[in-house]
Amino acid sequence: MTEADLARIAGYMPRLLAGAAVTIPVAVAALALCTSLATLAALTHWSRRRAVRLLGRVYIEVARATPDLVQVYFWYYLLAEFGVKLPAVVAGILALGFGHGGSLAEAVRGGILAVDRTQWDAGHVLGMRNWQVWWRVILPQVARTILPVWTGYSVAMFKSTAFLSLVAVGELMAAADEIGFFNFRFLEVYAIAFAIYAVIGTVTIALIRLLQRRWSTEAPRLSRRREIAVAAPAA
Repeated sequence: MTEADLARIAGYMPRLLAGAAVTIPVAVAALALCTSLATLAALTHWSRRRAVRLLGRVYIEVARATPDLVQVYFWYYLLAEFGVKLPAVVAGILALGFGHGGSLAEAVRGGILAVDRTQWDAGHVLGMRNWQVWWRVILPQVARTILPVWTGYSVAMFKSTAFLSLVAVGELMAAADEIGFFNFRFLEVYAIAFAIYAVIGTVTIALIRLLQRRWSTEAPRLSRRREIAVAAPAA
């Protein structure tokens, strides 16, 4: 690689890094929305109202059945036909959060079903109301149980932001397309974008794995606590 090649690549970096600076917060916002919607949708399964349960079921099935690209087009283009014109970034966050939330909801529901029934009874014995049992007892345990699954959705969310380049969101893939169309060096530019995605994705996975080791139900510190509890003599 010549000095001219290195200089040309260095010239691409400011625009590509600016795109990455958009990709990361969009992915984080979409993941926060996805997690919130998934939790609410999963909780509707235990609602006493049939309409609420039906609404949650419909959302889950629709969200799971539609691809990310269709979601993006729906929130940005189709809604605009009905007079609801959303900014591209907002439409992208809603599309990714809504779409992935349906699939994650099933994981959350499975995590709730995995919580032993005695946890509910213990919360009620302590005088907690139903919402307090959910918030203080059940959901913290569910969060630890589904953390490995949530890790996969976090990475998938980051990769899915590439679809937002189709609706004029200036994220990393859009920046790569812009540079490629300008100088026709698509292979070179996409290779750099690939490397940036790989670096950010690898760092993200490493941070989430650190979180998983700390908070997961299989975390060593939890195991040590169990061992201490078993070894401790009865009072």
